[in-house]
Amino acid sequence: MKTQVKIDPTQDGELIDDKLIKKYGLNKNDIFYSKEGNPYTNFVGVVHRGTDILVSLPKHFMKTSTFDNYDEPDKKKYIKLIMDSINASVRGYQKSDHQVQDKSDTTFAIAAYFKVYEYFAKYGLYHVAHQEIKPFSGNKIAWKETLRRSTKFISNGNLIFSPIFYKKKRTDETLITDCMVFVINYTSQLFNDFMTLPSNAKIASRGVKSGILGNNAVIYKLQEILSRTFKDIDQQLIRNIIVFLQRVNSSPRQVPDIKYYNYSSVWEQAVQKYLNNHFQGVDEHNNMQFASDNINGERFVKEPLHYNTVKRYRDWYLEPDHLLIDEGRKRIYILDSKYYKQIKDLNHKQFVYHVLLSNKYSEFEIFDSLVIPSEGSTKTEEYVNIDSKYLLKQEKPITIYLTYLNMIDVLKNYVN
Repeated sequence: MKTQVKIDPTQDGELIDDKLIKKYGLNKNDIFYSKEGNPYTNFVGVVHRGTDILVSLPKHFMKTSTFDNYDEPDKKKYIKLIMDSINASVRGYQKSDHQVQDKSDTTFAIAAYFKVYEYFAKYGLYHVAHQEIKPFSGNKIAWKETLRRSTKFISNGNLIFSPIFYKKKRTDETLITDCMVFVINYTSQLFNDFMTLPSNAKIASRGVKSGILGNNAVIYKLQEILSRTFKDIDQQLIRNIIVFLQRVNSSPRQVPDIKYYNYSSVWEQAVQKYLNNHFQGVDEHNNMQFASDNINGERFVKEPLHYNTVKRYRDWYLEPDHLLIDEGRKRIYILDSKYYKQIKDLNHKQFVYHVLLSNKYSEFEIFDSLVIPSEGSTKTEEYVNIDSKYLLKQEKPITIYLTYLNMIDVLKNYVN
């Protein structure tokens, strides 16, 4: 009989009950306290304790009360969407020049897992290849050894070699092989219900080998093997296995948690993909328009604005998250993703982006907006309209908007 899973929801940036903090052993990184001493959740992800699971939803994903009303399969579906968005972000880092490190801000080494799996998908399990040369049997004649080692005689005018030596390949599994199987099967065993993982069907029957988890001697042996490994691809594999095992072993209770402390980076990447797949433009009322179908525009870029001519500080720059300069229509879109609970004040960087680009492209019309996650439907509203008395005489009006995008729609587009 399948064990019933208890799923407790909380939300990034929202008040969290002290009972949940104690039940799931949340630490100082997971919580921040207000001036009044009230605890607020400070991560997105899942925390396991036995058969109980705490899920921390992203800001504006959905209300915890709404989540609580779903049945278990739907809860798992939404958890999977959240965790897949984290995975997509982590894997995006891997495709850049970043090494596997804490940039992903996860307590479980999910980035290292994906690196190990990528090796497995491309090369299979790690093996040490040996070539044996023996007489009488094998799959390929070793002519050099046959000429050197066999007895030669003439029979009926033919030169005869006896015996004939053959090459035979043999592959041996090693500790690295066992650790690869462990990394892949252990992760699948823990998280298959809560994130979309690549198939481990080919090695699932090998299970999770006891003696690897929590065994620092295994890590020391891997480090010793790494010191005498020369191939870059094999070095990378061993390093990622070590990272994975160190992270698992370092947990005081060996609990499989994935807590992501920088979900704003996920939101930024997800928005970029959503814009490039669905953005159509802005209507006459300055509402951003999006196609329901994927139009694959891929026009927005993240591009630095180097504004300082002082030689000593020339490397200073500002960088809007999503910039589109439409030369044909003489229109510029300056968009910045903001993973906020709410907007409280003028976003000064957004104002500076607007001023710099309006001066550089004086003939262009500028649409400037912050992009905020929302539980509701997509909408655009005015956020800042600079009073004309604070503008230069020849300066165009400066208006900055807020665009609310449905977070679930954006994340679904991101992970697909």
